[in-house]
Amino acid sequence: MSLNPGDDFAGYRVISPMGTGALGDSYLVESSGDPATQHVLTTVTTATSPDVAARVDAAAGEASGLSHPGIIAVREHGVAEGVPWFTVDRVEGNRLDAEPLSVAEVGAIVEQVAAALDHAHQRGVLHRDLTPASIIVARAPGGALGPVFVSEFGIAAALTADGAAPHSPYAAPETRSGRSDARSDQYSLAAIAYQRLTGTVPAPPAIAPVSALRPDAVALDPVFASALADDPGARFPDCRGFAAALTAGLRDEGPATPSSVPPYQGGPQGIPDGFVPVGGGPPTYVGSPQNPPGYPPPDPTQQTAYPPGGQMPQTVYPTQFAPAGPQFAGVPPTVPPGGPMYPGSPMYPGAPVGPQGRRKSRKGLWWTIAALVAVVVVAVAATTTVLLLTGNDEESRPDVVVSAGPASCAVIDAELFCWGRSGDGLLSEDSSTTSPPTRIENLTKVTTVSSEYDLGLGRGNICAVADKKLYCWGANTFGQLGNGTETGSTTPVQVPNLQNVTAVSTGYDSTCAVSDGKAYCWGDNGHGQLGNGAVSGDEESPQLVSSLTDVTDIDTDDGTSCAVAGGEVYCWGENDEGQLGNSNNTDVGTPTKIAGITGATSVETDDGTVCAVANSQAYCWGDNLYGQLGNGSEISSTSPVRIPELSDVTAISTGKNTTCAVAGGDAYCWGSNAEQQVGNNSTSDVSSPVKLTGLSGADSISTAEESSCAAVGQDIFCWGNNAFGQIGDSTTTKRSEPTKVTIPD
Repeated sequence: MSLNPGDDFAGYRVISPMGTGALGDSYLVESSGDPATQHVLTTVTTATSPDVAARVDAAAGEASGLSHPGIIAVREHGVAEGVPWFTVDRVEGNRLDAEPLSVAEVGAIVEQVAAALDHAHQRGVLHRDLTPASIIVARAPGGALGPVFVSEFGIAAALTADGAAPHSPYAAPETRSGRSDARSDQYSLAAIAYQRLTGTVPAPPAIAPVSALRPDAVALDPVFASALADDPGARFPDCRGFAAALTAGLRDEGPATPSSVPPYQGGPQGIPDGFVPVGGGPPTYVGSPQNPPGYPPPDPTQQTAYPPGGQMPQTVYPTQFAPAGPQFAGVPPTVPPGGPMYPGSPMYPGAPVGPQGRRKSRKGLWWTIAALVAVVVVAVAATTTVLLLTGNDEESRPDVVVSAGPASCAVIDAELFCWGRSGDGLLSEDSSTTSPPTRIENLTKVTTVSSEYDLGLGRGNICAVADKKLYCWGANTFGQLGNGTETGSTTPVQVPNLQNVTAVSTGYDSTCAVSDGKAYCWGDNGHGQLGNGAVSGDEESPQLVSSLTDVTDIDTDDGTSCAVAGGEVYCWGENDEGQLGNSNNTDVGTPTKIAGITGATSVETDDGTVCAVANSQAYCWGDNLYGQLGNGSEISSTSPVRIPELSDVTAISTGKNTTCAVAGGDAYCWGSNAEQQVGNNSTSDVSSPVKLTGLSGADSISTAEESSCAAVGQDIFCWGNNAFGQIGDSTTTKRSEPTKVTIPD
């Protein structure tokens, strides 16, 4: 069947055709009952019998139960006029087989796809036909790698009686006999990674070691030997296990020079001539010409919406890095100038880094969603703020406070120590520029600290309050040091005109502080996070947030700022996840009162999530895709949600979809746990607080960019990601449980 603009089908009205693929035809549609809501509808015209139609509809039904930022969600499905159909959100991006990639980007994409697959597997849903055609890659306007999406869970395989996809060269050997489980999807992901790193699709049973095709990748041989094993039992326990091993190999001993392979063009990459992946063949988007020979540079801002099962335009970027190895002879280099990079991953030293322009939001800029319920989270940096726990008088503060992340810091007995990407690392893109725990000289009577390092932009900041004065150092691209210039510094610079400073937060090129009970912000104002009524412009010196008085705590990150004033919580700036509490997604340039909270003592925001302590209770709201709100669900909320398991709460921190708190003197963490930052010796996300062992008597806690830290007495403990030495134990080994930081005497 074929639909035309204006036709009604299954309760939708066709706006325009989008493409034709192996599944069938895709259309941009609007709901007949709500014309403002647009989706992509695919009619699976290849379902040739009622039995096949029923299987396809059942598979779409299973896929509709998945809710994950890396999965293109099935919104509705059914059978109409004998044809199965399903709708999904409209997502901007290109198919993976149309994307040239650097080595760093291969690892980054595998991480994101693995997380999506494991999410589905935990819910009993298999993909069964993972190919490059079912992975969608989005890019930022400057060419940086953005969100990665997986589509069509189980739908293509439902077209066959045994649920197998026998024609895919990426399929695990057991699928050819109709057997598959989660490890079969892992094999397919590994096969895709193998092809992108070597230029050749693995051909079982005698799969060549990666080092046979590129000698600089010996460390990856055992990784692929496991993931591509004929015996499913010899593979990794889950997809993220494979991803972790792959990224460790790339980071520690893998290919040192960024290199890439071209998009799929047929036989030269080891794919049989004439092979058409399920979900579409070589990119030939209906109505759009293919790129002519010669790899002309596209306009990266003009991406075409992905039609599931359809065919996409080929996008090829300008050149910078040449592929390595004899098998790449004649292959043009394929990485765009100044990028691309993988925002938010600490795993890839030497990866090209994007331009030093204005940092944009992680969400909402690089992709479009037709349904408001769809959310994508791309983490690009680390930031955290130390909380003033019970007020703003000095005697009420803990003797030891911590700030986690790639640049970690701690205040111990009024002295400041920092490690990881601190010092020279704040202004360096070189991942080797790290330091062990080091005393910051010339700062005395230190009471609090805030540290952040933006992995996407390759820069960071630290701010500390010393003798009631504020000092900042690091990058200054948008004037975030507050000294009236845009010149960075590797040593502390006093912020002028601020006295009696009691709280500070620096994050994503913006800084806020409390001085004499008033709130001040400066730096980047791209989302109105400075609170001066505007949603643009930079400020190189502190600007008064005039509507707030009696301010005791403040935090800024990812374009959103929040403060405690008179025991009430106010937020302003970016509102992409409803974190401003006003039931919409519009940025606001002035403080907005959060209803339902009184008696607040601290607040923190990161990546669309806000958490606060009020009347010794913990409350969180905003994004909840990883369970970071702590209420046992993954349902986001625009109003505060109390965390019922916690009482006598004295501190809370939220960072990159993970939240930690101190309650009754014990440390708890929950939410995203990909790098074991929850501290429970697991990588599974958790939606309710998990009590950590060995941290009884905790005073301060912090989590940011997949690592966490806590203070117990005079000791600091950290756990999770340790790629930059942020655990402070003189190694770069990831820690699954709290590990004591080696602080110098």
